[in-house]
Amino acid sequence: MATTRREAEGEKELESGGAVWQETQRLIIDVSADYTLEGETKSTYNSSFVYFIIVNTLACVYSAVSVGISFTNQNNSSIHLPLSIADLIVAILLFTANASAAAIEIVAQKGNNHFGWTKICNYASKFCDHLTASIVLSTVASVIFAVVLLLSMISLQKKSH
Repeated sequence: MATTRREAEGEKELESGGAVWQETQRLIIDVSADYTLEGETKSTYNSSFVYFIIVNTLACVYSAVSVGISFTNQNNSSIHLPLSIADLIVAILLFTANASAAAIEIVAQKGNNHFGWTKICNYASKFCDHLTASIVLSTVASVIFAVVLLLSMISLQKKSH
């Protein structure tokens, strides 16, 4: 059985002129007396996590812009339907991003014996804990977003009658 030495590192990177916090957890796994595996975990190493990050960022920016448009055009009823359609698209993207990140996170937690994938979270618990928290928070926010969307569509329907 492999033993593990864990080293957690935090590093700051500059992307697009702004500071982005990227947590890296460095892993050293002693497979045998003669063989050691080294690696590190990062959310940007997996396309599902990148999709998750991008969609959540876009949804946040869209929500801020949408609120601004809604407040400045309260009397303009022609803007409500396009905003509702855009809200629906954003809600769908949020749920797909949450599902894709959760699927990879489950494999990291439980592994997959059919493919020979081991449990990564046994070796990178800090990374997995942060990932789980972000998926849970994003899912809660997505449900709230969907409820607000539903309420706005009901309100839009009542105004049309």
